[in-house]
Amino acid sequence: MWSVPHHVKTRHLNLYTLETLGGLPLTGMYNTHHLRAFKPREGMKLALGELTCIEEVGKDEEEDEVDVGVVEV
Repeated sequence: MWSVPHHVKTRHLNLYTLETLGGLPLTGMYNTHHLRAFKPREGMKLALGELTCIEEVGKDEEEDEVDVGVVEV
């Protein structure tokens, strides 16, 4: 069973630190094998919120190599 979606905060090779959609960091690091991309259905509230978040992060960190998105653990 999947957990609720989280944002990727940082990436270290194949390990990721995550945060809640509200911005609270999760403890520990998560291996790539335990993460899956979350693709919300178009037009749903979470999809609209994710697009807004990606646009804001893209403006702030255009040249950063951190993958920012929503994942399910």
